[in-house]
Amino acid sequence: MPSSTPVALPLLITTLTLTACGGGGSSSSDPTPETNTPETTEPAPASPSGNALLRSTNLTAGEQCPTGGTRVDTGLDSNNNGVLDDQEVTETQYICNGADGADGADGADGADGADGADGADGADGADGADGADGKNTQLPIISNSQANEDSGQITFTLSLPEPATETVTVTWGTVDVTAESGEDYRASAGELVFAAGDQNKQIQIELIDDDRYECSEYFMLQTSSTLGSSAGFGRIDYDGDAGPQLSFAQSAMTINENAGNATVQVELQEASCIDNQITVSHSQVAALDPYAEHAQAGSDFTLTSSFIIPAGQTSASFDVTIIDDNDKELRESLLINLSGAGQIEMPANPLQLDILPVTARIFGGYYSSCALSQDNLLKCWGYGEDYNFATGGEKEYGTAYGEADLQYSCNEGNAEGLMVIQQIANDDNTCSDMLGGISYRRGPDNNGNGLLDDDEQNKTGKYCNTATKTYIYREEPLSADKFVCEQGGKGLYVGVDDNNDGKLQISDMGSNLPPALIGDEPLLDLTLGEDFSCGLFSGGDQPSDNIVKCWGDDDYTGLERDNGNSSVTGDDLAELGNALPAVQLGTDRYATAIAGGDDHTCVLLDNGRIKCWGEAGSGQLGYGDTTDRGDNTGSMGDNLPYVDLGTDNEGQPLLAKSISAGYTSSCAVLTDGRAKCWGRNRSTILGLNDDESYKGRSTFDMGNNLPFVELNNDLAEQIEIGYRHACAILTDGRVRCWGDNGDGQIGLGLSDRTIESTAFERRESLCADQNLLGRVNVIDPSDPATSCDLGGLEYQQVTDLNGNGVIDNNEPSSTREYCHTDSQTYISETRSLPVGSAYCPDAGGTQIDIGFDNGDGRLSSIVRRDENILQTGQGLMFDQLIATYYNTCARLSNGEHRCWGDEDYAINGDPSGNDWGDDDGELIATAPQPDMGSGRTVVEFAGRGYQMCALLDNHDVKCWGYSEYGELGRTQFYDEEVGDDEGEMGDNLPAVEVY
Repeated sequence: MPSSTPVALPLLITTLTLTACGGGGSSSSDPTPETNTPETTEPAPASPSGNALLRSTNLTAGEQCPTGGTRVDTGLDSNNNGVLDDQEVTETQYICNGADGADGADGADGADGADGADGADGADGADGADGADGKNTQLPIISNSQANEDSGQITFTLSLPEPATETVTVTWGTVDVTAESGEDYRASAGELVFAAGDQNKQIQIELIDDDRYECSEYFMLQTSSTLGSSAGFGRIDYDGDAGPQLSFAQSAMTINENAGNATVQVELQEASCIDNQITVSHSQVAALDPYAEHAQAGSDFTLTSSFIIPAGQTSASFDVTIIDDNDKELRESLLINLSGAGQIEMPANPLQLDILPVTARIFGGYYSSCALSQDNLLKCWGYGEDYNFATGGEKEYGTAYGEADLQYSCNEGNAEGLMVIQQIANDDNTCSDMLGGISYRRGPDNNGNGLLDDDEQNKTGKYCNTATKTYIYREEPLSADKFVCEQGGKGLYVGVDDNNDGKLQISDMGSNLPPALIGDEPLLDLTLGEDFSCGLFSGGDQPSDNIVKCWGDDDYTGLERDNGNSSVTGDDLAELGNALPAVQLGTDRYATAIAGGDDHTCVLLDNGRIKCWGEAGSGQLGYGDTTDRGDNTGSMGDNLPYVDLGTDNEGQPLLAKSISAGYTSSCAVLTDGRAKCWGRNRSTILGLNDDESYKGRSTFDMGNNLPFVELNNDLAEQIEIGYRHACAILTDGRVRCWGDNGDGQIGLGLSDRTIESTAFERRESLCADQNLLGRVNVIDPSDPATSCDLGGLEYQQVTDLNGNGVIDNNEPSSTREYCHTDSQTYISETRSLPVGSAYCPDAGGTQIDIGFDNGDGRLSSIVRRDENILQTGQGLMFDQLIATYYNTCARLSNGEHRCWGDEDYAINGDPSGNDWGDDDGELIATAPQPDMGSGRTVVEFAGRGYQMCALLDNHDVKCWGYSEYGELGRTQFYDEEVGDDEGEMGDNLPAVEVY
């Protein structure tokens, strides 16, 4: 019933005055006006809960009641002060008086006076005064009454002040207040007769009992008689029906260990009539995932003992205090249970709260990704087939649904995806071995009947048990996901409980992803090769306590274990953890930095010198040979030489302040800011303009013979090496890049394939002692075998098998074409190299340069030395830069981030599908900014292959690009490019489930 609406009375009462509703009253045929001071009363007796209250207030004549009456307010006593305060009123009604009675009749004329002397008649006497108003008569008193809803009836007692002296007939009827007739009680009316001598009579009103939860409700009983009129209130009380259901606002919660508090929200279906005190307790999760553990009260969390949901409220919250410690811990789980003895129903299921480690660093390899927690817990995913994740196993992670296969039925438009699952009995020949199994049918519910009809079915399948395999399944809803079900749907996970934990694992990430067993020493830095990993650890309070530990394929670990036996470190749990041996770097020497490539590792030592081990075929170790190191006994420690970077004017070794490593190359920035690089010079990645040459395979390559990287007199702080391009972060925060620019990865807005600082795009040095010969052939564009429509040059390199110094037709050769374009024409220059030259010091040889002609018949510079500085706009500097196979990503000094280069693998996060950086105007200032989600910023980038990962400001890790081996950490992304279509980035890109 709407509030603040005058009540339409079921009885015609023309003269009704209510002066203390529920407590008696008086009536008169000529009532006196109401006073201006309201009289307020409460119905009695009080509610058992003390929360449902009614307040009646006398009213003078006014807008709501022209002749005065009573205002009835009802509500809940939310502050428990026993008074219905104004702010607690939820319903207001008005019971109005009848009009005043008519005035009494005029009194009789006075008697004539006695005859006097004859004279004029005296004037008539004045009319007598009006008779007094009739005397008010005491009316029957109605007692307020209450009863529980399931009592069947509520009884009112009508009492006369004294026994009747004659028959008195009382007319009565009910009026809704907050109770509704027909819903809560039977509307009733009638007559009650007091015979002479009677003083008390009763009226019974039938109550309607239902199963609904209801607070105390009121209705009014009104009476009218020759003695006057009165009213009383009936209250229908709560009878123990099931109260509103309490539930957790979330079915499960996760929180980072450093979050401080986990605020648990609870919700009620509807408000309760009373305050309810809820007791909070915890219990253990019955079946934990393999890499989760039970949270311990007092050391991992503290729990409030209780909280109150006030009457009238439908939600509340309480905090779980999370204890942030320095212990290396997995995901920690607990169940939160609620109980109470009030009027509400407790949640049917507890809330699972998972406390997650806090990611502090991320690392990227060519085929894998890793995250390190603030408490030194390391987890890796992607390619782990060579025990290179230190888990004791060889497995890819991020590629499978745990122990299960996923079958799914997707929603399509308005049609819900349906999945019908059936257990196959042992005696059913559906499975040939007659051992039972599981079958399924799926399809969209096109006709909306909730059944999968034959014409709607689009796939069927079965999983048959064997003597060693018994299939189980789990059904889970699927959220909207472009790579599985764009509109969501139903998922069926079927598999075998291989780990015998009693449940089917449906992911190989999160608490199913094993941690790396790397020991207790804090990990400072990590390099991820293809088949191995190496970390720099803090072994104590001083830098001199630093140690290096490696695991995986012992060809590259530097542990001197291989000795031709193809051994690995990490296939036995006993050799992991604190048992992992330290790599020997020499007497009293320790590492301050570490860098690694695909198959090699370098460390910067405390004395500013560098040592490297692993694969040496491309000269990447820098020892002037191609001898691998670190795999055989006696090759490490003091026997592992320093990399020779040359000497200063006083003959002292040049020292480094930072190191880096690429796929098959290495670089060092010297203490004076100059830089040197060695290894394979793919696309001039070494900063040397003899493409595809090598530095570090010959003793004449290193030392003072190793040229400095041309930085145009700028000073470097660090060099980042991609697959075929590299960038130097300069001491002033600017960046200078060079190398392969085929996809714009240099970021200069140029289409040149290679960005260099001198005239040639390719340089070949053919040394006489290497039996290599080379020549340049002119390409005829009409030749059907060529791909150069406008002609060009073909470089041919031949192995001089017979040593005659002439290219013979039967000698093996390799070729590479350089095609003319509309704006650029290739030319070549050939020169002899004398003995002692930098490129062929032992026997001399021939050098061939290939590059562009600017019209003067000479090789022209592709990019001037002052042009390969990246332009960020607004004077922004670089805080971090990461180079991958064909892309580059950077964090800028204003907190923004940018990615550019090849879009074939989606690292740019740009749905346009275009490379960025290879056309005019495509500079860093306007490069794509991969969307990390609402309000999120990038703290750190990591990636080296086809993937990029970002550590965000909320400690989430998100990965995108191409998932070749699971590097993106989401099973549905395996073998997919993520980030090149609309709706794949931002809030739609899920975080990696690391823990």
